[in-house]
Parts: sequence; structure tokens; C-alpha cells
Amino acid sequence: MPISKVNGQDIIATDVKITDTQITNATFYPAFVDSISGTDGIKVDSTGLTYNSLTNTLTLGASGAGIINANITTTSTSASGAYFVLFSSSDGGASLPRTDAGITYNPSTNILSTTVTLAQNGGGYSIQGTLSSAVANPAASKSYYGGGAFSAALSETQTSRRIYVPKAGTIKACYGFFYQSAASTGLTGTLYIRVNNSSETSVGTAAHNTSSSVYSNTGLSISLAQGDYIEFRWLTPAWTGTLPTNLTCNFIMYVE
Repeated sequence: MPISKVNGQDIIATDVKITDTQITNATFYPAFVDSISGTDGIKVDSTGLTYNSLTNTLTLGASGAGIINANITTTSTSASGAYFVLFSSSDGGASLPRTDAGITYNPSTNILSTTVTLAQNGGGYSIQGTLSSAVANPAASKSYYGGGAFSAALSETQTSRRIYVPKAGTIKACYGFFYQSAASTGLTGTLYIRVNNSSETSVGTAAHNTSSSVYSNTGLSISLAQGDYIEFRWLTPAWTGTLPTNLTCNFIMYVE
């Protein structure tokens, strides 16, 4: 570092005085050079890089990454409130701490809360039902209502087999499995999902001329509110000849 000239030549200082200012609350400018050997003038950046020795805070300017703290002061609290959880985008090295309004912690209750929806985390629930609690012998061209198996007999009465919805969601898929002594013809029945006895959606069709029949639909989008009720309506075909007997069935829906 040139400090004076003798006969036009720079006199280079081999040492500089260092003063410990670790508890001074002030803005300091870290010194740097642009050479790794020889001589060079010491430089600072008054707008891009400053340091406070009291708070151990190194601050970068607008074009930098923000503030890098050598230490973080924490305070213990058990007060009730929504506190935001800190996390980092780096597993090591320097990274800015971040928060997300979607995850909070209450130190009074020790409850960590998130706003994740069922669709986001892939969760959901199922609703199951049947037509009757015992084997049945259906007739041709009838509408049978299923859901809760309140009786061993088939029901032709609307709203008699309600299943109430415990949580709002959307029906995304449904399967209906029938097991029976086979009918002699391949005529197809139709399975419906009814909501509040006011609207219905077809799950699909199936024949009953083998020992098992499956109705399925994985492309449903039926909105449900908490407290709605559903029923299944099975419309049998106009069978002739031998009808299916000793029939049992199970319906299952996926709600998300």
C-alpha cells in the first residue's frame, strides 16, 4: 500500500494496524484487492458490501443475494400464535432463510399446521355400499336402490338406502362388483350414482351372463358437500329366459 513517494518511487507498507471493533454498532466496508500478488490499492464497495461487527451481519447490495448472518439470535416463546417455520433451499453453504404461509407452528399448542389439500397429497377416502345384506334374486326391468344395507331384501324405494357424506370432496372413481348365478342372456344393466335424490350419473353398463360382472368408471367428477347423501341405482335389463339368481354385490367409490 503506497503511503508516500521518495524520488518519485512508492514506499510500500509491509504491515497495517488492525483494531478490534467487534462490539461496535456501525457500518464497515470490507477491504479487497483485484490482484493476488505484487502491489495493489485496497478497495471497498460502499453500496454493495458492508459489515456490522456488533450484529455479525454481512450485507450484500441490491444485485447480491441479500444478508448473510454469521449467527442467528433465537428467542424462546410459548405464546399462542401462528409462527412461520424457517427452511432453506440449500443443504449446505450459504442460503437465505425462507418461510411459507402454508405451514405454521403454534408453540402454545405444539401444533404444526399445513394447508395441504387432499388433491395435493394424493389423499382421499372411500364410500362403500351394497344392494342388500343377503343374496338376492332380481327381476327384469327394475330399479333397485343401494347404499346402506338396512335390509336383507332388495329395495325399489328411492332414498331408502342413503349413505351420508362425512367430508366434502369429489367422486373420482367407482366400481360395482356383482357375483351371481348367471343369466342366460347378455343384456346389460346400468349402474347410477344418485346425489340427494335429485341428480344421477351413470357409472357404466355390464352384462350378467357370467358368474361375475363389473361396472366401473374412473373418469367421474361428482361434487359432494358435507352432509349430502348418495344412493346407487341399479337398472336391470329386460331379461328373458333365465335371470341371475343368488346375487351379491359391493359398490365402492373414491372421493378426493
